[in-house]
Amino acid sequence: MEEEGRRGLDRPLWPTLRGLRNAEGEDAKAAALEQVMEVIMPLEDAFAKCGKGKASFGGDTIGYLDIAFGCFLGWLRVTEKLTDIKILDVSKTPGLFGWAQGCYSGNREACGAYQDVSCQS
Repeated sequence: MEEEGRRGLDRPLWPTLRGLRNAEGEDAKAAALEQVMEVIMPLEDAFAKCGKGKASFGGDTIGYLDIAFGCFLGWLRVTEKLTDIKILDVSKTPGLFGWAQGCYSGNREACGAYQDVSCQS
């Protein structure tokens, strides 16, 4: 069921984030952002289909994509800060935006076990 999302992760997210971070000039940034979004949008679609309106990719339970994509959340946030460009945005990626907010806010429903292994103080 999470096959569509896995296809999204098959296209390397890290190089596209690095490309956005290193882009100089508005045209280069726009082109780099487009490449990032080509990776992100299949994940948004997978979240909608796999999550079935629930708080995680796995629906009621944490799924493969919650863990796999969750590993990139820190890098996404850093890239957003460095470039002053929102990648996960409530208007473009409402599902992923809410999911990421839940992961960072400690919402157990949003990421379940992810909170147990991420950035504990």
